[in-house]
Amino acid sequence: MIKKSKIFYDPRLIEEAVFYAQRDGYVSTEIQARRCRIYEIVDSDERERHFNELNRNWFDRLGLGEVIEQCLSEQPLFDAQIERCLVVGAAQAKEEGAELFVAPDEKHPGRERRTLRLLIRPESLLTTDPLRIFLRRELFHIADMLDPDFAYQPTLPKAEGGPTYDTLITNRYRVLWDITVAGRMLRRGWLDVSTRNQQFREFVRCFAMVKDNLEKLFASFFDAEQPRHAELA
Repeated sequence: MIKKSKIFYDPRLIEEAVFYAQRDGYVSTEIQARRCRIYEIVDSDERERHFNELNRNWFDRLGLGEVIEQCLSEQPLFDAQIERCLVVGAAQAKEEGAELFVAPDEKHPGRERRTLRLLIRPESLLTTDPLRIFLRRELFHIADMLDPDFAYQPTLPKAEGGPTYDTLITNRYRVLWDITVAGRMLRRGWLDVSTRNQQFREFVRCFAMVKDNLEKLFASFFDAEQPRHAELA
Protein backbone atom coordinates (compact mmCIF):
# COMPACT_ATOMS: atom_id res chain seq x y z
CA MET A 1 0.00 0.00 0.00
CA ILE A 2 1.07 3.60 -0.49
CA LYS A 3 1.48 5.84 2.55
CA LYS A 4 -1.04 8.64 2.89
CA SER A 5 1.84 11.08 3.34
CA LYS A 6 2.81 10.44 -0.30
CA ILE A 7 -0.58 11.55 -1.66
CA PHE A 8 -0.93 15.22 -2.59
CA TYR A 9 -4.21 16.79 -3.73
CA ASP A 10 -4.35 19.89 -5.88
CA PRO A 11 -6.04 22.66 -3.82
CA ARG A 12 -8.26 23.61 -6.77
CA LEU A 13 -9.54 20.03 -7.07
CA ILE A 14 -10.29 20.04 -3.35
CA GLU A 15 -12.13 23.36 -3.62
CA GLU A 16 -14.24 22.26 -6.59
CA ALA A 17 -15.05 18.86 -5.07
CA VAL A 18 -16.26 20.53 -1.87
CA PHE A 19 -18.29 22.96 -4.01
CA TYR A 20 -20.12 20.05 -5.67
CA ALA A 21 -20.72 18.49 -2.24
CA GLN A 22 -22.53 21.63 -1.08
CA ARG A 23 -25.73 20.31 -2.62
CA ASP A 24 -26.20 18.83 0.84
CA GLY A 25 -27.95 21.55 2.85
CA TYR A 26 -26.03 21.34 6.11
CA VAL A 27 -22.70 21.34 4.30
CA SER A 28 -23.62 24.48 2.40
CA THR A 29 -24.85 26.28 5.50
CA GLU A 30 -21.75 25.57 7.57
CA ILE A 31 -19.30 26.36 4.78
CA GLN A 32 -20.96 29.63 3.79
CA ALA A 33 -20.95 30.86 7.36
CA ARG A 34 -17.24 30.14 7.67
CA ARG A 35 -16.48 31.65 4.27
CA CYS A 36 -18.16 34.91 5.25
CA ARG A 37 -15.85 35.21 8.25
CA ILE A 38 -12.78 34.46 6.12
CA TYR A 39 -13.70 37.23 3.67
CA GLU A 40 -13.24 39.68 6.55
CA ILE A 41 -9.49 38.88 6.68
CA VAL A 42 -7.60 41.79 5.11
CA ASP A 43 -4.33 40.10 4.16
CA SER A 44 -4.86 38.25 0.84
CA ASP A 45 -2.28 35.50 1.52
CA GLU A 46 -3.71 34.83 4.95
CA ARG A 47 -7.23 34.80 3.51
CA GLU A 48 -6.19 32.29 0.84
CA ARG A 49 -4.58 30.07 3.47
CA HIS A 50 -7.78 30.02 5.51
CA PHE A 51 -9.86 29.17 2.44
CA ASN A 52 -7.54 26.27 1.62
CA GLU A 53 -7.73 25.02 5.22
CA LEU A 54 -11.53 25.25 5.15
CA ASN A 55 -11.79 23.32 1.91
CA ARG A 56 -9.31 20.66 3.02
CA ASN A 57 -11.11 20.24 6.32
CA TRP A 58 -14.42 19.60 4.56
CA PHE A 59 -12.75 17.44 1.93
CA ASP A 60 -11.57 15.15 4.75
CA ARG A 61 -14.82 15.36 6.72
CA LEU A 62 -16.81 14.31 3.66
CA GLY A 63 -14.40 11.48 2.86
CA LEU A 64 -13.89 12.70 -0.69
CA GLY A 65 -10.43 11.13 -0.90
CA GLU A 66 -11.31 7.77 0.65
CA VAL A 67 -11.90 5.89 -2.62
CA ILE A 68 -8.61 7.12 -4.04
CA GLU A 69 -6.71 6.09 -0.93
CA GLN A 70 -8.43 2.70 -0.83
CA CYS A 71 -7.59 1.93 -4.46
CA LEU A 72 -3.98 3.03 -4.02
CA SER A 73 -3.64 0.80 -0.96
CA GLU A 74 -4.74 -2.25 -2.96
CA GLN A 75 -1.57 -2.24 -5.07
CA PRO A 76 1.36 -3.51 -2.97
CA LEU A 77 4.07 -2.33 -5.40
CA PHE A 78 3.16 1.32 -5.06
CA ASP A 79 4.67 2.19 -1.70
CA ALA A 80 8.14 0.91 -2.52
CA GLN A 81 8.30 2.17 -6.10
CA ILE A 82 6.31 5.41 -6.20
CA GLU A 83 7.75 8.46 -4.47
CA ARG A 84 4.56 10.51 -4.58
CA CYS A 85 1.05 10.54 -6.00
CA LEU A 86 -0.39 13.80 -7.33
CA VAL A 87 -4.18 14.00 -7.60
CA VAL A 88 -5.26 16.81 -9.92
CA GLY A 89 -8.43 17.91 -11.64
CA ALA A 90 -9.55 16.89 -15.12
CA ALA A 91 -11.86 19.12 -17.13
CA GLN A 92 -13.57 16.33 -19.10
CA ALA A 93 -14.28 12.64 -18.61
CA LYS A 94 -11.99 11.69 -21.50
CA GLU A 95 -9.08 13.36 -19.68
CA GLU A 96 -9.47 11.23 -16.55
CA GLY A 97 -6.86 8.56 -15.97
CA ALA A 98 -3.57 7.60 -14.35
CA GLU A 99 -0.09 8.47 -15.58
CA LEU A 100 3.34 7.31 -14.44
CA PHE A 101 6.29 9.70 -14.78
CA VAL A 102 9.86 8.43 -14.43
CA ALA A 103 12.85 10.74 -14.02
CA PRO A 104 16.48 10.37 -12.86
CA ASP A 105 17.00 10.76 -9.12
CA GLU A 106 19.39 13.70 -8.78
CA LYS A 107 20.28 12.74 -5.20
CA HIS A 108 21.02 9.10 -6.06
CA PRO A 109 22.71 8.67 -9.48
CA GLY A 110 21.62 5.54 -11.26
CA ARG A 111 18.23 5.50 -9.55
CA GLU A 112 14.87 6.69 -10.81
CA ARG A 113 12.07 8.70 -9.21
CA ARG A 114 8.53 7.66 -10.07
CA THR A 115 5.55 9.96 -9.73
CA LEU A 116 1.98 8.79 -10.19
CA ARG A 117 -0.52 11.39 -11.39
CA LEU A 118 -4.26 10.84 -11.15
CA LEU A 119 -6.49 13.11 -13.23
CA ILE A 120 -10.06 13.15 -11.93
CA ARG A 121 -13.00 15.47 -12.39
CA PRO A 122 -14.07 16.94 -9.03
CA GLU A 123 -17.64 15.70 -9.50
CA SER A 124 -16.35 12.15 -9.96
CA LEU A 125 -15.21 12.14 -6.33
CA LEU A 126 -18.88 12.12 -5.32
CA THR A 127 -19.74 8.98 -7.36
CA THR A 128 -17.90 6.43 -5.26
CA ASP A 129 -18.80 3.12 -6.94
CA PRO A 130 -18.07 4.17 -10.56
CA LEU A 131 -14.92 5.97 -9.37
CA ARG A 132 -13.71 2.85 -7.54
CA ILE A 133 -14.11 0.67 -10.65
CA PHE A 134 -12.42 3.27 -12.84
CA LEU A 135 -9.46 3.76 -10.51
CA ARG A 136 -8.93 0.04 -9.93
CA ARG A 137 -8.73 -0.48 -13.69
CA GLU A 138 -6.34 2.42 -14.20
CA LEU A 139 -4.11 1.47 -11.28
CA PHE A 140 -3.89 -2.15 -12.40
CA HIS A 141 -2.23 -0.87 -15.57
CA ILE A 142 0.20 1.21 -13.51
CA ALA A 143 0.97 -1.79 -11.28
CA ASP A 144 1.78 -3.84 -14.38
CA MET A 145 4.15 -1.11 -15.55
CA LEU A 146 5.97 -1.35 -12.20
CA ASP A 147 6.00 -5.14 -12.06
CA PRO A 148 9.35 -6.61 -13.24
CA ASP A 149 7.57 -9.85 -14.20
CA PHE A 150 5.32 -7.93 -16.60
CA ALA A 151 8.48 -6.31 -18.05
CA TYR A 152 6.70 -3.32 -19.56
CA GLN A 153 8.28 -1.48 -22.48
CA PRO A 154 7.03 2.02 -23.45
CA THR A 155 7.23 1.30 -27.18
CA LEU A 156 5.93 -1.45 -29.44
CA PRO A 157 7.68 -2.93 -32.49
CA LYS A 158 7.18 -0.81 -35.61
CA ALA A 159 4.84 -2.24 -38.23
CA GLU A 160 5.99 -2.77 -41.81
CA GLY A 161 2.91 -0.95 -43.12
CA GLY A 162 3.80 2.41 -41.57
CA PRO A 163 2.03 4.77 -39.10
CA THR A 164 -1.48 3.50 -39.83
CA TYR A 165 -0.48 -0.03 -38.90
CA ASP A 166 1.45 1.25 -35.88
CA THR A 167 -1.83 2.73 -34.59
CA LEU A 168 -3.63 -0.54 -35.30
CA ILE A 169 -1.05 -2.52 -33.35
CA THR A 170 -1.21 -0.06 -30.44
CA ASN A 171 -5.00 -0.35 -30.28
CA ARG A 172 -4.85 -4.14 -30.35
CA TYR A 173 -2.24 -4.17 -27.62
CA ARG A 174 -4.46 -1.91 -25.51
CA VAL A 175 -7.45 -4.23 -25.97
CA LEU A 176 -5.44 -7.30 -24.90
CA TRP A 177 -4.00 -5.49 -21.89
CA ASP A 178 -7.48 -4.29 -20.87
CA ILE A 179 -8.73 -7.88 -21.13
CA THR A 180 -6.05 -9.15 -18.75
CA VAL A 181 -6.90 -6.37 -16.29
CA ALA A 182 -10.64 -7.10 -16.48
CA GLY A 183 -10.02 -10.79 -15.83
CA ARG A 184 -7.96 -10.12 -12.72
CA MET A 185 -10.49 -7.60 -11.44
CA LEU A 186 -13.32 -10.08 -11.95
CA ARG A 187 -11.47 -12.80 -10.00
CA ARG A 188 -11.03 -10.35 -7.12
CA GLY A 189 -14.76 -9.66 -7.08
CA TRP A 190 -14.32 -6.11 -8.36
CA LEU A 191 -16.43 -6.52 -11.51
CA ASP A 192 -19.72 -8.15 -12.44
CA VAL A 193 -19.70 -11.63 -14.01
CA SER A 194 -21.06 -10.10 -17.22
CA THR A 195 -17.58 -8.60 -17.72
CA ARG A 196 -16.29 -11.76 -19.40
CA ASN A 197 -18.88 -11.61 -22.17
CA GLN A 198 -18.35 -7.90 -22.64
CA GLN A 199 -14.61 -8.36 -22.98
CA PHE A 200 -15.06 -11.31 -25.36
CA ARG A 201 -17.20 -9.20 -27.67
CA GLU A 202 -14.49 -6.52 -27.70
CA PHE A 203 -11.88 -9.19 -28.42
CA VAL A 204 -13.88 -10.55 -31.37
CA ARG A 205 -14.42 -7.05 -32.74
CA CYS A 206 -10.72 -6.23 -32.55
CA PHE A 207 -9.45 -9.57 -33.89
CA ALA A 208 -12.09 -10.32 -36.49
CA MET A 209 -9.42 -11.86 -38.75
CA VAL A 210 -8.99 -14.78 -36.32
CA LYS A 211 -11.45 -17.50 -37.29
CA ASP A 212 -10.46 -20.50 -35.16
CA ASN A 213 -10.18 -21.13 -31.41
CA LEU A 214 -11.40 -17.65 -30.50
CA GLU A 215 -12.66 -18.71 -27.06
CA LYS A 216 -9.41 -20.51 -26.23
CA LEU A 217 -7.28 -17.61 -27.43
CA PHE A 218 -9.40 -15.10 -25.50
CA ALA A 219 -9.19 -17.22 -22.32
CA SER A 220 -5.39 -17.30 -22.53
CA PHE A 221 -5.45 -13.55 -21.89
CA PHE A 222 -8.55 -13.11 -19.73
CA ASP A 223 -7.59 -15.94 -17.35
CA ALA A 224 -3.91 -14.97 -17.10
CA GLU A 225 -2.96 -14.05 -13.54
CA GLN A 226 0.52 -12.94 -14.57
CA PRO A 227 0.41 -11.41 -18.06
CA ARG A 228 3.58 -10.17 -19.68
CA HIS A 229 4.23 -7.30 -22.03
CA ALA A 230 6.07 -9.48 -24.55
CA GLU A 231 3.11 -11.85 -24.83
CA LEU A 232 0.70 -8.99 -25.48
CA ALA A 233 3.06 -7.41 -28.01
